[in-house]
Amino acid sequence: TKASPIQDHSTYKYHIAVSADGQAWEVTKRFSEFDALIQALANRRYAGLPRMPAKTLLGSPTDDVAIAARKEQLRILLQDLLARPDLRTSQELRTFLEFDTR
Repeated sequence: TKASPIQDHSTYKYHIAVSADGQAWEVTKRFSEFDALIQALANRRYAGLPRMPAKTLLGSPTDDVAIAARKEQLRILLQDLLARPDLRTSQELRTFLEFDTR
């Protein structure tokens, strides 16, 4: 997972390496898309979801340490979701990771 700023540096994109069934690809998501994923799963009544990293007061984190910390927190969040068989097969997570477009 890596992070790169969007043109105006107001937010970051997180690059996620995905592999399944002998294929590998990269998806790019913003923090708000991770938040929307967790909300969609909560709306479907999945219990015990991991918590999102805290939002920053002024939008996107700006220093390298904060960006690296958020990137690691989002990586752990995804790993936690993928570790659960009930979530691993959910349409929300499959769509987020673009499984059905491969």
